[in-house]
Amino acid sequence: MQTERQEQMLEYLSLHSYLRIKEAIKLFNASISTIQRDFKKLIDKGLVQKVRGGIKLATSTNLGMQPFAIRQVRLSKEKQALAKEAVKLIKPGNSIFVGGGTTTYYLCTCLPNFELSAITNSFGFASSLVERSAFLPSLEIHLAGGLLHTKSDVLLGPNTEESLRKYHVDIAFISPAAMDESGLFLTNSLVMEAERIMIKNADKVVILADHSKIGKKAMSWLCGLDNIDILISNEWPDNDHLLNELIKKGLDVLKVEIT
Repeated sequence: MQTERQEQMLEYLSLHSYLRIKEAIKLFNASISTIQRDFKKLIDKGLVQKVRGGIKLATSTNLGMQPFAIRQVRLSKEKQALAKEAVKLIKPGNSIFVGGGTTTYYLCTCLPNFELSAITNSFGFASSLVERSAFLPSLEIHLAGGLLHTKSDVLLGPNTEESLRKYHVDIAFISPAAMDESGLFLTNSLVMEAERIMIKNADKVVILADHSKIGKKAMSWLCGLDNIDILISNEWPDNDHLLNELIKKGLDVLKVEIT
């Protein structure tokens, strides 16, 4: 319950500037001491900052990203569902790219136990696979070299890009920051070239984007719809019109129902 409550606090803060103690007591039907303990844990983790009478999200990094831990807990149920749908596309003997991001991170929790090669620039994804290696004995993990940006858990820079260029894979799994009829967007231009290499060097490109990213734009344009094959998103009535338009444009859209 404590973990779920703290995740919901972060979700609330993603939509509002502040969360006051009085508001949190009403929202979560909890005592003031419980809310204060939750606030302290989130502050100690560096996920939020203390303000008078409450908390706000920690300041975004200078690379235009919020810390990985903040993004990871947002819509975690939806991200897990998209990942479970995505791994159904993988066949024994495949090789895959896995881009950085909190949605693609969840692929590590549900990869099938058969011969598979995974190439990634996500340190968090690779680390989690190492922890699960006993359950995935036939999995090969290839981690692209480069500069590790610790708050986003992604390897960046020319060495990363050069490493990725050496591979050609069956499927690239990419999670953008936003997506509309013009294509995909990222919040950080420094990771853009690595993602473009993955897209170019894959036979099939699969996009994982929860409902909060659909119909939105972000700072850096990554690619157009003609560069991708499949979009996996969750059911969300407000997005139906746009998703249907994407289908008319020839995009294969898989809608996941969240239960």
